[in-house]
Amino acid sequence: MYKNSGCLNEIVAMSNNKLKDTEDNRLAEQHQLLRKGLTKQMNQFPNGEDGRTTSPDIPYSRNANVSYINAGEEDQMELYGYRRSNFRTALTWLFILKTLGILRMVFHWFPEWFLNCTYTRCSLEVAEKVLIVEIYQKKHRRVHIRSITCMSALEIINAANNQTAKGKKKSAEHCNSHVLQDLNRIDDASSLSLPNSDGTFRSATSVRMFTCKKLRYIWNIETKEFLKVKSLGPGMPTSSLHHAEAQQGLAGLSLLEQQRRRAIFGSNFINVPVKSVLELLLLEVLNPFYIFQVVSVLIWIMIEYYYFAAAIMVMSAAGITISIIQTRKNQKKLRNTVHGSDIIDVCRGSGVYETIRTEELVPGDIIILPATGCTMHCDAILLFGTCIVNESMLTGESVPVTKTPLPFQPDVLYHPKEHSRHTLFSGTKVVQTRFYNDEKVMAVVTSTGFMTAKGSLVSAIMYPPPVDFRFERDSYRFIGFLASLASIGFTYSIVKKIISGEAGLKVVFHSFDIITICVPPALPAAMTAGIILAQKRLEQRNIFCISPRSINVSGSLNCICFDKTGTLTEDGLDLWGIVPVVESRRYIPPLRTPLKLSQALSTLRPYDRGPSSASCNKLDPPLLLMGMATCHSLTIIDGNLSGDPLDLKMFESTGWVLVEPSNEDTSKYDNICPTVVTWTPEGGNKTDPETYDSVESGADGAKVEVGIVRQFPFSSSLQRMAIICKRIGQEQLHFFCKGSPEMVQSLCKPDTVPGNHNQILEEYTRQGFRVIALAHRVVEIRSLHKLQKVQREDLEHELTFLGLVVLENRLKPDTKAIVNQLSDAAVRTIMVTGKCHTPFWIPVTVPDYNTYPFHSRRQFAYSY
Repeated sequence: MYKNSGCLNEIVAMSNNKLKDTEDNRLAEQHQLLRKGLTKQMNQFPNGEDGRTTSPDIPYSRNANVSYINAGEEDQMELYGYRRSNFRTALTWLFILKTLGILRMVFHWFPEWFLNCTYTRCSLEVAEKVLIVEIYQKKHRRVHIRSITCMSALEIINAANNQTAKGKKKSAEHCNSHVLQDLNRIDDASSLSLPNSDGTFRSATSVRMFTCKKLRYIWNIETKEFLKVKSLGPGMPTSSLHHAEAQQGLAGLSLLEQQRRRAIFGSNFINVPVKSVLELLLLEVLNPFYIFQVVSVLIWIMIEYYYFAAAIMVMSAAGITISIIQTRKNQKKLRNTVHGSDIIDVCRGSGVYETIRTEELVPGDIIILPATGCTMHCDAILLFGTCIVNESMLTGESVPVTKTPLPFQPDVLYHPKEHSRHTLFSGTKVVQTRFYNDEKVMAVVTSTGFMTAKGSLVSAIMYPPPVDFRFERDSYRFIGFLASLASIGFTYSIVKKIISGEAGLKVVFHSFDIITICVPPALPAAMTAGIILAQKRLEQRNIFCISPRSINVSGSLNCICFDKTGTLTEDGLDLWGIVPVVESRRYIPPLRTPLKLSQALSTLRPYDRGPSSASCNKLDPPLLLMGMATCHSLTIIDGNLSGDPLDLKMFESTGWVLVEPSNEDTSKYDNICPTVVTWTPEGGNKTDPETYDSVESGADGAKVEVGIVRQFPFSSSLQRMAIICKRIGQEQLHFFCKGSPEMVQSLCKPDTVPGNHNQILEEYTRQGFRVIALAHRVVEIRSLHKLQKVQREDLEHELTFLGLVVLENRLKPDTKAIVNQLSDAAVRTIMVTGKCHTPFWIPVTVPDYNTYPFHSRRQFAYSY
């Protein structure tokens, strides 16, 4: 053990010394991950005599010819280099000719054998091809064989230009100036822009690369390994992604730099190839089952089973035809679904803008989002302005999401998930953008093509991971068992016929007939027909399957996972009531109608009204009501109020009205308040915004206007959202925070939280309600410039607890019956959802043999 650890330390020390001389910090991080994973395994598993762990989580090898791509990541793969051997190639093709192509057909089933027979193992520096090995869950092994392409800078730039030359549209006003100058410089270009892990780029005169799963891997001369071309942004400080001069048009990529980057990143489109009929036919016919079927038909013809052979041939032809038609249909449907193209304006620097096709975008381009919205064809980080985005393509929920500019934080690294509220993802729909004082809404491109969020989804469909079904394994075992019986029968039949004195080819063919009977040759056609029929029946119920082969084994499932919202429960939420806090640190009885909050607080004694009320004046809205009306991300789209269902129900229950002034009306309100909510205490029309201007101040119907100065979007990791608002006509600024009760409680002053808070919260959550807490504080900042730069962490402390908002998400009518039916069939049911902290109950009757957590009334307990 000590000896092995010493060897490991020496290897790591040598590796670290080597890494000191390189500028690529990502490799050092990969080696650290590799070292941690290996050290962990050495401490947990006994070592073999060769010093390697018996079952490491991360593959490790002392062989210098073995390397890894994506080391330490989920898609880590082994990489081996190969170089062509003329002698092996000639010898292999000689045997292929002697076997009449049968050996080549075997190589088609096992391509790794063909590679080993024609190429020799070598280092990656001189390799012509690479063998990529994927290992899934230590059970499945999948190989990819790719050729390495070596191209000079001029060759690869010209190749990239040829792909995007057709139909290219340029801005006419600049076509004769900077565009032509940059295009003339391309012919003299002698370098490429290769990305580094820190977001910078380095120059290179040539490149060696290969493509696997639609992603490019480039050879790094310094580190002697292939590195994946990654997106711009992840791991970079958020401050480095900002371009302060972009708003004036002084930032952006030149046409020459864009061409250089496109040569490495590729064109910005998701290409789903549709195979030809001939190619699909060859792939289908060369399947081992169909080859066996062809041999069986020939045997039957030799022993004069003409009708039976004809019937099998017709069934096989029909099965192949149906399979090819269905495969082509699915490929075309996927291609048409993901295909998209548009035009967009990009900033070229020096105040120059150009209109280009979205296929020409590269990471680093600064794009201008139109006010009328658009469909995103790349991943981008929002720099200026706000956007309302429909992300139903990614999330499945057509709820508009508000995107805000990325904060300028030098000490915070960008991550697409953590900063999703500032990221525009490919495939999503930008419904509208907001800009003031003629400022442009701008974003910087981070990912294109298959590196985008949409590209990752398409790649997962095109290259699905293998699924280990016990039923499928048993099926192959059963076929193997039948083949064993057939071989025994074949041997027995041959021996018996020879002993009895029979001879000739007919004896051999009759003996082979035993094999064709034991292993049914019509099995592929029958399974294909069954899968197609089942798929049609599923489509009639709007159920679509991207892996048809999984249909055969669906009957052996013993666990089913459900989404909650929209699947087990109704799509929307309903507000059940609010539970305000009074001054004496106690909850008052819940109010089912928030509109009656002012009336309920006015009946309390003055010292008992508490933080939920702003003052004793009934014309001032209670703080809890103001928080419910302002702390949200709602917006008006096509005249309709849209946003998160929770925010929508909560806002509608307040009786307030949301007003979003148009660009022509921005002078009516403060420019920093793009969204205004209004409230009329008593009198006046609460539902018609056109009557607000006619309401006279000083009467009971005086209008209260509150402008939302700044939004801090909801973050799943923080479990909360917040806003800064200002009552128009007053100088005081308010900060409201809304989120999970546990998180909001931790941000509040302890003396403002009721003593029985946990008891009341548990009472509501055990009944299946969704509970949201609100808190408040006064903001001392008066400078508008500072308000736009203040961080939420500077405000989310010493808050005053206001109360709880209780919502209910009702079950669908058939949910209980379906779960009961699955439970009776001994199928385990699991609810998969992203929310937590609130138990969710579905009463079902379960048999005694299920080992699920039980409630006292024999109910399932779920958490969301």
